[in-house]
Amino acid sequence: MSKIRSALKRFYSCFLFAKRTEDHKALFIIWNLFFIAGSGVGLGVLSLMLSFGNYPWQMFGGYFSHPVIALLNILPPLLLVVFLYCLIGRAWIAYLISAFLILGPSVGNYYKLAFRDDPFIAADLSDIAIGMKFGSRYGLFLNGRIVFCAVCALAVTLFLAFFVRGRFKARFRLPVAAIVLIVCVFPLRGVYEDKKLYSSISNTDYPKANVWSSTQQYVSKGFVYPFLHSIRDAVPQKPEGYSEDKAKEILSAYTREDIPEERKVNLICIQLEAFSDFSRMGV
Repeated sequence: MSKIRSALKRFYSCFLFAKRTEDHKALFIIWNLFFIAGSGVGLGVLSLMLSFGNYPWQMFGGYFSHPVIALLNILPPLLLVVFLYCLIGRAWIAYLISAFLILGPSVGNYYKLAFRDDPFIAADLSDIAIGMKFGSRYGLFLNGRIVFCAVCALAVTLFLAFFVRGRFKARFRLPVAAIVLIVCVFPLRGVYEDKKLYSSISNTDYPKANVWSSTQQYVSKGFVYPFLHSIRDAVPQKPEGYSEDKAKEILSAYTREDIPEERKVNLICIQLEAFSDFSRMGV
């Protein structure tokens, strides 16, 4: 009995409070790395749970029947947790920051899909202040899925804070952080910007998914992956062959003047979201 007690005490002190001993050095490393990596993977799965909004749950299962979709959505949260851990040295802080950066936009995407059937893209970040202003006009709600993701994130944070307290030395952590950053900036950046790859994969297992709907095509790929893909389109790109000097030369041939009355035209602009069956409204 004393041997069992001694073994449990040693396990408790070695792992749960991250006190490494030479006898259990390998297990100590495995314990900490497993839960640090696992928390990143779990964070990606939680984001996928929110990514399809009010669309049927079959969409969620479809993400995992297409391994590339699941991988491209889970890999960024995983790398983010690892990168922040390597910088900070505290697993729970790294996870908490990552959860805020991943689940925050995921919840925003969920609400935007619910209210407007329109996904949250990178270009929306410039209008986030306006969105917050008008967001109060919508009836924000909490449902079981959002609460579940929040509780899971909190539970994982507490678990890491109490039971994954290993802090590897900076001379090991910082090179890993540099490698993760290089991988994200160079090879992975090209993968997430690749338009051919983006158009070639889609979760269309759910039979009611409309392949002609940009929203449903976005949702069919999760959230993290299509959001990162949309960053390129959020920044205006110069057209091929564009020359600022040539544009100025062409514009200089025109003078600013009012349009003559006989050449003025009437323009009627209707936003796509304004289309509606007005007969339902009694008009």
